[in-house]
Amino acid sequence: MITLEMMQQKADETLEAIAAIKEQIGRAKSNAANTGDYSDADWYQRTNRALRHKQAEHQLLLREMAKVRLANKQAAHVESEKQSLRFEREFMRAAKQLLDDTTYTMLLSEARRFNAVVSGG
Repeated sequence: MITLEMMQQKADETLEAIAAIKEQIGRAKSNAANTGDYSDADWYQRTNRALRHKQAEHQLLLREMAKVRLANKQAAHVESEKQSLRFEREFMRAAKQLLDDTTYTMLLSEARRFNAVVSGG
């Protein structure tokens, strides 16, 4: 499985390749402007095609990385909710064991009242 770090490394490598291709094109344009000696048209087309390909590859990597980050964030949220529910369950179990019936019933009633207020009920 490809990790987010691996995707980031690939995106960085792609950016470096894009910069290198742009530098080649820039030198060719500068040379043409200074000397009037234009680069081979076939080379220029292949280089521009390679640039567009690398740019598309980079965009795809960025989109995929965003999807992975979102999935990781959602998974962390689900796990946090599970931990919260486990804590609440264990808290209620401990309260039932440690408190007398009257105090436990008062605590439970107050919690239900708070929940009704928060829920809008």
